[in-house]
Formats: sequence, C-alpha cells, structure tokens
Amino acid sequence: MVLLSREFGHLDPVDLQASDQGILFHLIFSYLYRLNKDAVPVPDLVESERIEKDNMTWTLTLKKGRTFHDGTPVNADAVKYSIDRMVDPERKAPQRVLFAPIKEVRVRGEHVVQLVTQNPFPALRYNLAHSNAVILSPTADRKLGKDFGRNPVGSAPTASSSGSPASASCSSATTAGRGRARTGRPSFSSRCPTRSPASCWSKGEADVAVRVNPLDTARLSANKAVRLLVAEGARNAFFQLNMTRPPTDNLKVRQALNYAVDKDAIIKVVLNGAGSPSRTVLEKPLLGSKAIGPYPYDPKEAASS
Repeated sequence: MVLLSREFGHLDPVDLQASDQGILFHLIFSYLYRLNKDAVPVPDLVESERIEKDNMTWTLTLKKGRTFHDGTPVNADAVKYSIDRMVDPERKAPQRVLFAPIKEVRVRGEHVVQLVTQNPFPALRYNLAHSNAVILSPTADRKLGKDFGRNPVGSAPTASSSGSPASASCSSATTAGRGRARTGRPSFSSRCPTRSPASCWSKGEADVAVRVNPLDTARLSANKAVRLLVAEGARNAFFQLNMTRPPTDNLKVRQALNYAVDKDAIIKVVLNGAGSPSRTVLEKPLLGSKAIGPYPYDPKEAASS
C-alpha cells in the first residue's frame, strides 16, 4: 500500500485538488510528453514531431497500437478531445492555463494532430508534460460524465485505476514491496490506522509513504529496512504579500521582510533540515527557479531597507 499525504475526492485532471493526485495521474494516464529524471520533456504518446516554418504549428504523429484501458484507441481525436475538455470554459479547470498558448487543435489523420499556438512557444513540451495534461478516453468520459473522476480511464501501459474519496487502486505488472518483487494490485490511500505515515510504514501497514513529516526522518533513517528518498523542491512554503496595499505595496518593505526572516533557522528547527531557502515562488526543480535570490538573513540590511 502506498500512503499519500492527504485525502482527495476524485481523479479527474480537470479539478486539481492535491499535488498527490499527480502521482496517480502518471500511473493511470499517458501524455504527449513526459519529464525524464532530468526534468526534460521526452515523447510519451508522440512518435515524431515537426515544427512548421511559422514556428507556431506543431505537427505530432502519435504511436500506433496504443489503447485506453477500456479498449478504445488512443488517436488524434482523443488528443483533441482531452485538450478541448481542459479548456472548456464551463468546466473552469484551474490548469487550463497549460493550454492557453494553443489557439487551435487540428486532427490531420487518425494518428496525426496539429497544435497551433497563439505565438511561437518553445516551452510547449513542458506544458504538455504537466501531470494535469493527460490524454484520456473520450468514450469513458462521455459515458461516465461527472463520475469519470471516480473511475478514470487512461492508457498508461502498466496500470488502470478506479478512484474513491480516500483511496484508489491500480493494477500493475510488478511492484516493489519490502525488498522483493511481487505482483498484484497495489493500493493508494490517504488513511492510516496509526498516527503518522512513518508509524504506518514501521508497523507494516504501508509499503511506501509519500511526504513523510520531516520530524520523522531521523527515526526512519536509523531503520535499516527503510530507504528514505529526499526530493528537494517538491513543495514551496511561503507567505503571500499583498502588493496593492500599504505597507507591502512598497518594494523596500517587501525586501526588508525577506532579509528579516532567518530561513535557515526555520528549516533547521521546523523542518528538521529537510529543505533549502527558496530562490523564487517556483519550486526548485522547475525551469527558471534560479532567476532570483535567495535573500540571505541580514537584519542590518532589513533595517536599512
């Protein structure tokens, strides 16, 4: 069992409720592109791409022979349907911004689709590799309607899934469990009979725990049966400042506040060392995260700002 950090109501990519949904999205759905271990977008459903001379028309040829878990084909119509579904104004999808650069989706053949952007947009592959940019089964969506999120149908090669308010199960060819490979249906849940994910794992009630409390890391690290993986930048914690009202409408005040906060002390005491000062509001692994800062702790600079 994989223990998630919080409960979510469904697995519909139109409505982003929690970042942990993305973990399941990647197990259930396929994408036009996926991010590799270096956070570089690489083809997933795409067999080949061609960017036309206008630098705004992307002609994508899809891999043949791929099917959704309901047996229907993954084709250009499904790509258009999935994108149109996300930008449908009636659905009010928070992540429709991913597709804002796209002006039109054209079906040019069963396995050929064209994405026409508003302007040249070289970062389009990154948008299409986002966890919410899934390609889903139009047949299942039309059939299930509002219940699609509880019974999502994608085309990930190793999994299918059904969702419920607190948990989901995915069928998979193989999964790792306590040092051995095994087959079956790994389950995902946000509920643990014990008090913490760390305790849940140590009591054998979970095989994997996601987003473990930093205060539990020392105890887990001491357990030789536990493999602790740290993904720095998986989440940013920050205070939002209203730039339209005094005193934080003043740039100097905002800079002073940044200099006045001892971020290293907060990380050491509150997060038990599990983190680093943010450079921007972007998470550390994301493109452009090194564009600003970080602001060092400097009370004198804060006072003089």
